[in-house]
Amino acid sequence: MRFGDLLPIVGLLLLSCGGGNVTSALATPPEFHPKGQVLCAIQRSHSKPLIVEWPSADRGELETHAHNRGVVVVRYVGCEMQILDRCTTPVKYAYTSMTRKRDRVLIRDVEDLYANVPIGASRLEATLAKTGELVVDMTLVGRWEAERAAVRADELQGECEGATHVVLGLSVGAFTFTAGADAHMGGGATVLGLGAHANSASRRETLNADGDEADCEKSTDDDKKPPPGCGALLRVEVVPIDGLSHANVEGNVPASPPTPAARVSPFATRVQMIALSRGSFTLGDRRDNVTLKDFWLDATEVTADAYAACVRAGQCTTDHVRESSVGGSPFEPDLLCNYAVPARGDHPMNCVDWDQAYAYCHAQGKRLPTEEEWEWAARGGIEARLYPWGHAEAGPLLCWSGIVTRSGTCPVGANPGGDAPGGIHDLAGNVAEWTSSAFSGHTRVTRGGGWDYRELDGMRAASRHSHAPGDRADHLGFRCAR
Repeated sequence: MRFGDLLPIVGLLLLSCGGGNVTSALATPPEFHPKGQVLCAIQRSHSKPLIVEWPSADRGELETHAHNRGVVVVRYVGCEMQILDRCTTPVKYAYTSMTRKRDRVLIRDVEDLYANVPIGASRLEATLAKTGELVVDMTLVGRWEAERAAVRADELQGECEGATHVVLGLSVGAFTFTAGADAHMGGGATVLGLGAHANSASRRETLNADGDEADCEKSTDDDKKPPPGCGALLRVEVVPIDGLSHANVEGNVPASPPTPAARVSPFATRVQMIALSRGSFTLGDRRDNVTLKDFWLDATEVTADAYAACVRAGQCTTDHVRESSVGGSPFEPDLLCNYAVPARGDHPMNCVDWDQAYAYCHAQGKRLPTEEEWEWAARGGIEARLYPWGHAEAGPLLCWSGIVTRSGTCPVGANPGGDAPGGIHDLAGNVAEWTSSAFSGHTRVTRGGGWDYRELDGMRAASRHSHAPGDRADHLGFRCAR
């Protein structure tokens, strides 16, 4: 029976039973208060927007540019993105396959709308108000990734006026974008003395779709490109172009949370921080579900030079910073500690205990990250990467000893092939990192394998370890969050 054939029966049921249509009660749309682009000014930065609402021609233009010309340059301000098709860079994309994943995004209010599909949000507000819910069902099979995590302004070529960002990653697969809340109710009633059964159901409207789920079933972890029919663009990852003034990208880069002036010391250093979006996930080795709010994370581990500046400002101590001690063992001089070694000022600050790491971040008006925040950054958020750089084995990408035995740390950010999304360096390798989280008893969680790690398992985004707060080692350092 077609939906239209039910209408006379439903009408009779309403007369005999009274009340409103059952589905309308269950799938009631929210009140519509048009907000337009004003939300773009108050929401967080949308560094990984879905683009499922884009017309096919626009997604096709983006796909063609990415395949033929390399990393895409855009003007991205507020909720507006313009592809600068005559602006190019020397950086190219490479495809990384992943274990096939299915994801559903439910959009039930205007804030959800602008958080997930900011570029087309203003056009969809009325549809959301009318139908009560927008749903994106996706199958992800891989991702086109830039060969490095940053593009400098002086690398842009061609007509690049107005450029603010580059597209570093494009997630691909298949999707269906629909409107209308699911609500079903079956029941029986007597209509003029005759037995009758009726079902009330909301109807879904397909707003957009691309890719074929059946073709996505053919994907494998060894694919060098998406399977034919399963290469639809789902989401892009954008980052500001290095070397542009803050004013050029201010329309889309969120202001950092206000910091009480009394907590900021005179040495406060200008370290790039990466904005990470809120989300929920199952924490790897602990296997419990967690939900995070938006936060910021230092792009690099704290360097020996930065820590020395904190010491000069009287905010940090030099207690045992040239020694190691683990598990209560006696302090031993350690030539691999980086503090005050002239040639290693840009290496991570190591050989500090938990209190010293905490004090440094506090003096910056920041804090140590929780282990949940650390893992969310390392796994690429909803991408659920096995390692910060993806799913492939590490090879020589990292500052670790799994391929060639290293004799100490590396300069921070010197191995961009192992970067996490957004250009977060050294979440695997170089030094393991203190977090604010307790492991058990009085011990603290540390994350990320150090330069001396030989097993790839220690490089996993989910891998977790513990140290006593007083431990200090040449493979252990930290970074800050806010």
